[in-house]
Parts: sequence; C-alpha cells; structure tokens
Amino acid sequence: MSPTEPAPEGKIRAIVFDIGQVILQVDFSKAVQTFAAARAMEPLAVIDAISRSPELESYDRGRMSCDDFYAALRSRFDLKLPDPELRSLWTEIFEENRPAVEFVRAMKAKSDRRGLPMYLLSNTCRSHVERFEADYDVFTLFDDRIYSCDVGLMKPQKEIFELAVKKFRLTPWQSLFIDDRLENVSAARELGFQTIHCTSNEALFDGLRRWDLADEHGLPVE
Repeated sequence: MSPTEPAPEGKIRAIVFDIGQVILQVDFSKAVQTFAAARAMEPLAVIDAISRSPELESYDRGRMSCDDFYAALRSRFDLKLPDPELRSLWTEIFEENRPAVEFVRAMKAKSDRRGLPMYLLSNTCRSHVERFEADYDVFTLFDDRIYSCDVGLMKPQKEIFELAVKKFRLTPWQSLFIDDRLENVSAARELGFQTIHCTSNEALFDGLRRWDLADEHGLPVE
C-alpha cells in the first residue's frame, strides 16, 4: 500500500500472514555458499538453480519426501555432506522478525475482545514447517494455517486463496493479506482481499497503521 493511496474504508476482520520475510526472516546464505563451493558456481547461479528446480516445487507441494528432496540436492550440487549437516543447512535459516512477532503476540492477547483472528498462508516444505514450528512458539498463536506442502497448491494460484476463504471462513474484502512477494499480493487482490506488500517492516507497519490496526509503536490499536 503506497503512501499516495487513499485511506481504506471498512473494517478488517481477519489477517492472513505469509511467513518468510514477514513473520520470520529467512537467510539461505550459508547453504548457498556451501552449494556454490561444491560445484564452483556463483552464489546467484545457485539461487537460480534452486528456485527453478522442479524438485523444489514438488517438495513445496508435498509431492516429494524429505529424503528424496535431500537426495536431489546432493545430486544437483554434487554434495558430500553428512545427512545431518545437509538437513541443518536447509532448515537452520530462520530468525524471528521481532516487530512482526511482537505485533502478533499483542494482537493475540486482545483478540478475544477485538474478535480479530489471524491465519497463516505459506508456500513451504515439510522440513521447514517442522523446524519453525518447533523453534518459534509464535506459531501457536495463529488460529489456523494452510501450508502448500499439505494441500498441493501454491501461491499465487487462485485455488489456494479460494481454499483459504473456505477454510478460514473469510470475507475477502474484510480480510487483510500480507506477503513479501508482489505476485502473491496481486493474486490475492484480484480475489478481493485487502493487501500489504511487505517489502520491509516499515512497509508492513505503514500498511497496518493505514488500516488502523497498529499504533506508532507497532502495537495493535486499543
């Protein structure tokens, strides 16, 4: 939501969060450097190879087991790492985005009174789910979630947003969707969602304040 847009009208009755670069910061640099060294590749080439690989999409859609995905990584990058080290490289990539997490905690503390449920809608794989749900208790605070690896659908497919509307019982125009990727924000907007393109914490909280959901300190409005 840009500063030049008019103030929104109506009231938000639910918030749907992405995870990566919204609730959690994600840093693949250690894994990328290791993979690049193994194949004498440039780091950007590694990132491109991973992001475009059919194995990653299959894994994120839940069509490939963890073991098969790690085997594919070994083959693609000629990795000789012990299995525990490879798994750690792939999963130890998260850090709480503290301002966003504190907002979620504060909102949850008052949600019974305010009646504002919070949900998760994320493209993610099973090994990442297991890692972040074990490591960060903020994930116990959400009312429900949809992970791509559980449903075989991925953003920006409209079907995953339609599933969210049905499962979470949302009215799109009264629901705020927050994501770091423009294509996902655009897809949600086409289905009637209100949106925040979370390119930074500043963008996140500017958007929340425009919906009268956060104060100047980044906490829910009383």
